[in-house]
Amino acid sequence: TVLTEDMLDIPPVVTRNSPVTITVDNGTIYISAFGLAMQDGRPGDIIRVQNLETKRIILAKVQAKGTVVPLGW
Repeated sequence: TVLTEDMLDIPPVVTRNSPVTITVDNGTIYISAFGLAMQDGRPGDIIRVQNLETKRIILAKVQAKGTVVPLGW
């Protein structure tokens, strides 16, 4: 049997209720904020994240362990 990517269970790099860093980096400016993951996520997944300063819930793309980028950036 040949293994394909969809046969592998990749563990999430962000887990529900874990702290995350929300980052925006467009090459000119870099902004970061602390957030709380509302869902598990793997790199490339879109998850809900609560900004801990504003309490707003946003959608963000999982980049790496503990790091997300808000949609639209």
